Amino acid sequence: MVRGSVSRIPVVELVVTEELDLWALSRLTRLLDDALAVSPVEIVLDLEQCPYLDAAAIGVLLEAHRRARLDGGVLTLRAPSERLRRNLRLARADRVLHVTPAEPDGAVPPGEAPDAAA
Repeated sequence: MVRGSVSRIPVVELVVTEELDLWALSRLTRLLDDALAVSPVEIVLDLEQCPYLDAAAIGVLLEAHRRARLDGGVLTLRAPSERLRRNLRLARADRVLHVTPAEPDGAVPPGEAPDAAA
């Protein structure tokens, strides 16, 4: 089967509400593996409510980024706090990972059509 002839899921969004540390790695890895398995165009990892991100979790994110790129997709980290951005900068992962700010109120998330009634 030729991948180009298959319609791809545009976006898979994962919302993180707990610390991404050594104890959360297996769960994070499973979630990212599941998301990567459906070959979406983009995986959005919403970090707005994530209080902490350690070096081990950054390693998992870099590996997910690599796998997404190999499949023609992208991993996006959305709305990390300044603390998380600092950790990404210290690890120099901000040079590799796609990081975006929070969406302004009323903005349409990627992959969704604007409401016709609006």
